[in-house]
Amino acid sequence: MTGPDHRSRSHGFTLIEILIVVVVLGILAAFTIPQFSNATTQAADAAAHSQLNVLRGQMAQYWVHEGPDAPLGDDITGVIDSLESYGLLSSPLVDSNPDMSGFQISGDHTITWDQGVGVVRVFDSDGFPCDW
Repeated sequence: MTGPDHRSRSHGFTLIEILIVVVVLGILAAFTIPQFSNATTQAADAAAHSQLNVLRGQMAQYWVHEGPDAPLGDDITGVIDSLESYGLLSSPLVDSNPDMSGFQISGDHTITWDQGVGVVRVFDSDGFPCDW
């Protein structure tokens, strides 16, 4: 009686199998990495919109208390001082020590504070003014 034929067979993956796995992982990475970098840009844009919405709400509350024609300030410091004096600048999202030269945040929209005019302007990706 003869026993089973025990041929020596190596256990492991062939070079072709390993190459196929590497190619598949490369294809998956090519699709997922750009999505993560785009998510970072979208998060920054959403944070800017959130900060401006907080500021807009606080400005509206100020005008409710003081009347629609009440001056809010000549520059960003005046706006912030007016809001702080009424206890309306309570959000950690709004910087109470701003840069006096103005600011610009870009993403899907460009949000600009113009110190000379004292206005927040929002433009879409084509450069046209839009609502925020």
